[in-house]
This record gives sequence, C-alpha cells and structure tokens, in this order.
Amino acid sequence: MSISPKQRDLVDSLYRERDIPDQVREIAERAFLDPTLSAAQQRPIIDELFTFPKKARAAGPAGPAKTDHVLRDLEIPPAMYAIPAGALLPALRTAAQADANDHAFFAVGEYRETRYIRILHGAPGSFSRTKLPSREDEQAIARVIHAFGTLQATQLFGSLYTCCGKCGAELTDKTSRALKLGPHCRKEFGL
Repeated sequence: MSISPKQRDLVDSLYRERDIPDQVREIAERAFLDPTLSAAQQRPIIDELFTFPKKARAAGPAGPAKTDHVLRDLEIPPAMYAIPAGALLPALRTAAQADANDHAFFAVGEYRETRYIRILHGAPGSFSRTKLPSREDEQAIARVIHAFGTLQATQLFGSLYTCCGKCGAELTDKTSRALKLGPHCRKEFGL
C-alpha cells in the first residue's frame, strides 16, 4: 500500500517546514513508495519526520515600530481627539481626510491590550472609523496628538462636539462641561 493523498500532503508540509536532511528524505520516500508497507507501518516514519527542528525563518527587513508601541511610549490613552487641521502637514491632512475641514478627529482605542488609532467621521453615537493609509501616517498622527497635548486635544474634541472628549457621553454637570470630560474619564488624564 503506497502513501495516501492525505499522508502525502502532511509529508510535503513537513518537508517544507522542517529541517530534514536529504538522506532521511530519500529513505522516507523509498519507504512511502514501497507497496508492501501498510499505513500503520508508514506512521512511525511520519512520526520521525516530526522530530526534526523547524526551519529558521529568514529575517525580513525591519519595518516601522508597531503603532501600539508608539501610542504607549507617548502615553496617549484611549480617547477621542481633535487636532486643528493647520497643525497637520499637508500630507497628513490628506491622510486624515481633513483637507476641507477646520479640524481632524481621531479615536485611539484598545482591543485585546493593543492600542490603535482611527480617523473619526460623523457625530457622537454614530461615528464611523476608518484606518489611516499607513503605519507611518498613524505614528505621525500619534506624534502630533502628543505634541498638541493629549488633554488639550481631548478637551478640544469635547468642546467641538459638546460631549465627553474621552467616551463621547453627554456632559451633565457644570464641572464636566467646563473640563470637557466626564467624572470617570477625567481620572485617565489625572484630573
């Protein structure tokens, strides 16, 4: 009995993934072609192929740092931010889709302990969020938010949308309206 198609697929994947010496491959191939070997007799040969170490992956070119690391390094908490369009370089205004607007709006969120940044469109309660065109653009926007000041950018967002700059909730007391942040969200900014 020769090797089954399912076993052949498994063996081929092991050949691709594992560092199996050519001599061992030749012995294995001869065994797999032997019509007198049963599937039960071929199984130990396949098991032996699993014992070889996985091939080392070639290191690719180093890309930019992950946006999550930049947001954490700059201490930009999850919140909503407004930046005057004039504070953005022309390329960033285009990337943030803010060419025709006075301000660009962003949301920094967190999912499974990873922070990300998105462009905000629309109104509180019905925002749509879109990705920036590249990781470099995301990181450049993060640096602009940091330079502008996270608290100031959040308060500007709250002022323009008349809501909490962090969570988008309606502000119901005088202190919250003055700070543009609700009582729970203020803690994130140390207020």
